[in-house]
Amino acid sequence: MGNQACSFYLYSLSVFDAGIINSHAVIAVNRAWAIIRPMSFRAAHTNRFTLTVCLIMWLYIHLVEGSFWLADTLYYRTGVPVTACLFNTVQLNTWSNINDIIVYILPLAVILPSFFVVVVSKLLRSREAMKRSTRVKPRNAAVPRIQAEIPPNSVTSYSKKETDTVTAAAMAVEVSNGRDVLTGLRGRRSGKYAMLTLLTISIVIFTMPDMIYFLLTGFLPGFWVPEFFEVANSLFVCQTVVDPILFVLTMDKLRVTRLRQ
Repeated sequence: MGNQACSFYLYSLSVFDAGIINSHAVIAVNRAWAIIRPMSFRAAHTNRFTLTVCLIMWLYIHLVEGSFWLADTLYYRTGVPVTACLFNTVQLNTWSNINDIIVYILPLAVILPSFFVVVVSKLLRSREAMKRSTRVKPRNAAVPRIQAEIPPNSVTSYSKKETDTVTAAAMAVEVSNGRDVLTGLRGRRSGKYAMLTLLTISIVIFTMPDMIYFLLTGFLPGFWVPEFFEVANSLFVCQTVVDPILFVLTMDKLRVTRLRQ
């Protein structure tokens, strides 16, 4: 492998690895926002807003990772035949550690707290709903309903009774529709909560071991455990298979269509 091929490989590796974890952070914040503040989320979440967030994320990754890659390529590359196709983290050790914290640890510090905030919010809402349900007292069955007697020959009373019947039926339909809307909103909120849980679990299982390992190698000179490296690297590779499935499922319309099928 020549230097040009190695440079392209390191660029793709650094940028797309950073894209994985930062995409998870953006989605975690997005899902948390949708669960905690659904009205403001629906008002602000437009196509233009989504494209702007994605553009900012990739510009941020290229600014941080791209500058590190460019410095390594232009000034610190020692030659592929000697060191294989790797970043020169010996001379760029401090920069590499800072880069890892900004690009990898910071998104992790966003993903986990956002999940716990959603969990606490969900528990508080459930407790408040239980308190409200206990305050509502059902009607005593022993007390009969009061019904007004309608004069048999009163056309006005009969017309009023017919109007009240139609009005009551319309109100019943509105109440039923309102309940259906609330049920749909609760179902969509539960779906968002489940997807946020899956995204957080996937990060903890597939990505966190790899991050911990490379942080230890950066801050502890001479740290090298081949078994730890193989397991962490294999789990991180699995993340590239799981992510496309999870990212598709985070899209509400696609998830609902899939579940209906």
